[in-house]
Amino acid sequence: MTRVNLDEMRSWVERIRKHALENYNHDGWDFVIETMSEAEMVEQWTDKPLTMFDNGTWNGRTCTTYEEAFDEIKCLCKLLDDKRKDIQSTAW
Repeated sequence: MTRVNLDEMRSWVERIRKHALENYNHDGWDFVIETMSEAEMVEQWTDKPLTMFDNGTWNGRTCTTYEEAFDEIKCLCKLLDDKRKDIQSTAW
């Protein structure tokens, strides 16, 4: 099983936050800036709370590259943005 270093995941968080800030008004990236903590992003990548890491690594199912982690957050942002647009379209 691939072991993922928590410090590496933190660098992914920084890169994703930077992308989200640059794309704040597009495709739901504002959700990253306004609502997601570091722990929530890591949970999205690993399906486990940040507290489940032992000595800075997690050896369960997880994203193993930045690209996989980025795609996970991108899909979540798109889902949230679509839901928001659905709600907005029904407002009077």
